[in-house]
Amino acid sequence: MNVKYHFSREQVEKGLKNVKYVPTGDQLADLLTKPLSTIKFKKLRPGPDLQN
Repeated sequence: MNVKYHFSREQVEKGLKNVKYVPTGDQLADLLTKPLSTIKFKKLRPGPDLQN
C-alpha cells in the first residue's frame, strides 16, 4: 500500500497526474456496478453515443 500511495503522490507532485474530487452521486463507475434508476442512469451516461 505504501509504495502505491507514494508513487501516486509523486506523480501528482510532478504534475503528471491530476486528482479531482468527484461527489458520490457523480461516480461514473456506478453505471457498471449498481442498479440505477432511469433518471440517475441518464444523468451519468456518456453523450449521445449510447442512445437508441
